[in-house]
Amino acid sequence: MGFAPNELLIGREPPAIPSQGEGAQNPLAEQRVEQLRQWQILATRALNNIAQKVRPTEARWRPGQKVWLEVKNLALPYRTIKLAPQCHGPFKILKVLSLVIYKLELPFQ
Repeated sequence: MGFAPNELLIGREPPAIPSQGEGAQNPLAEQRVEQLRQWQILATRALNNIAQKVRPTEARWRPGQKVWLEVKNLALPYRTIKLAPQCHGPFKILKVLSLVIYKLELPFQ
C-alpha cells in the first residue's frame, strides 16, 4: 500500500528521534523530549569517560612475533564460507603501526 503501519493505524507517523518532536505544542511531549535529550547527553558522557579510562597504552604484540590473521572480512575464493579457514598464518610481524595495526610479512599469493 505504500504506507507505514502507524499511518494506517493512527493516521500519522510519530517522530522517531527527539529532534523531530520539537514544536508539537504539547508541554508534556516537549518535557519528555527534553528529558530524552538529557539522558542522551548523560549516556554519551558516561561512555566517553569509560572509553578514556580503559585505553591501552602499548601494543599487544611486538615485531618478530608470529600471529594468526583473521580472514572473516577478506574476500577469498572459497566455495563455501562454512568450510573456509577462519584464520591464516602464522605470519611474522614486521612493524607496529599503531595499537591495533600491524604490518605482517605475507606471502605473495
